[in-house]
Amino acid sequence: MGSEPPPDPGRFTTAALCGLAAGALNPIIGSVQYQRVPAGLRARVFGLVTAGAWAGMPLGGLVGGLGASLVGVRPTFAIIAVIYITATLTPLLGGAWRLMERSTPTEPRRE
Repeated sequence: MGSEPPPDPGRFTTAALCGLAAGALNPIIGSVQYQRVPAGLRARVFGLVTAGAWAGMPLGGLVGGLGASLVGVRPTFAIIAVIYITATLTPLLGGAWRLMERSTPTEPRRE
């Protein structure tokens, strides 16, 4: 319709970059979880991680809505983009990624 504002390319770019970053990290996180969590505890640990992620989703919508109503849509997107990109790129500084390279303890052979 004639009264719609033009699309905001910054918003689309931010969403695309965040999606690409999450798409690259999620398989790595899953692989590390399988390496680090003992087989007998995987169902519990993965269930807890998944429950925590799903429980946090409504909070993101609530915080985003509050931010948009208090400071506006663009500043809210900018703040969320900075937080998300910082959280996504922090492992590149070394600490968490170095721990993934350590060897996993091997179980003794059963003959």
